[in-house]
Amino acid sequence: MPRILQMGLVALAIITFSAPALAETEFRVGQIWSYQTRPGESESTVTIVKLEVNEDLGDIAHIRIDGVKLKSPSAPSGIVDFIGHMPYEASALKKSVTELRGTTKSLPDFEEGYEIWKSAFDQGKAGIFTIPVKEAVDFMQQVLAGG
Repeated sequence: MPRILQMGLVALAIITFSAPALAETEFRVGQIWSYQTRPGESESTVTIVKLEVNEDLGDIAHIRIDGVKLKSPSAPSGIVDFIGHMPYEASALKKSVTELRGTTKSLPDFEEGYEIWKSAFDQGKAGIFTIPVKEAVDFMQQVLAGG
């Protein structure tokens, strides 16, 4: 086989096998994204706080959401303005984000929420979000409201 053809096949193999990896690494820890928000929360953002790969579920992006307005009877003001941790299927998150707003090296606190989720996940009692972020925020509103 001519050398130029061999090089072309190697390049094609690299492109073919690297393409999924490029999609997997689109998100980076510390990125702050705009997303398709609920009405009245247009300044709300998603921060990528952790990335991991699960053998069964694929790429998981752990996020924090700031700038929401969730009614909570247990909050002193009656309103919660952030969600500290949500595990997200990276491809589903990609469908919700609209613009990279910036990055931060100072990650918000998420470890406690992550550890609670991880423990439940390892026991088969928790999963990851695959719905649009604004729907997940609605879900969290229902949880906080007790219903």
